[in-house]
Amino acid sequence: NLLRNSVIQFNLANNTIILANDIEKLCVEDTKPTKILFFDNQSSPFIWVNLAEKGSKQQDFILIDTGMYGNYDMSLHSYNRWKEKVEIDLLNTSDGAFVIGSFGKPLQSKQHRLQIPHMKVGNFTLKNTVSVTTPSDFSRIGSELLNHGIMTIDYVNESFYFNPNS
Repeated sequence: NLLRNSVIQFNLANNTIILANDIEKLCVEDTKPTKILFFDNQSSPFIWVNLAEKGSKQQDFILIDTGMYGNYDMSLHSYNRWKEKVEIDLLNTSDGAFVIGSFGKPLQSKQHRLQIPHMKVGNFTLKNTVSVTTPSDFSRIGSELLNHGIMTIDYVNESFYFNPNS
């Protein structure tokens, strides 16, 4: 995996993706790092996001998926765990398939459209995030986050940086 010894920075405002071998070569000095974990043979990046505005930490463990359009998809597992503990507004519920396959009928599952009043990613807070649940094992955050700032994933030092737009 090319990225395992790299630092990658996504800057949608400048339409740039920068690969470096040292975090010092990128502008992140004003941003507090968040611990990032890498799983599986692809070194998939995961971070914790806080879903509660005050009090104890109510965190969801999410995959950073820049190939996913959208802001945040909460896994059904996370939804079932958090629906009684965190303020989550249920907007709609339906039964359906999340994807359509080439080989037969897809599995049907419950899908929920949610509004999450508070979600903190690193040092940045998203308000009233609309999410659709996914049958995936993990929640995920997508490329929509890049509209709000510069994202840096430091594979070398296992750190995540998000520098919000002014």
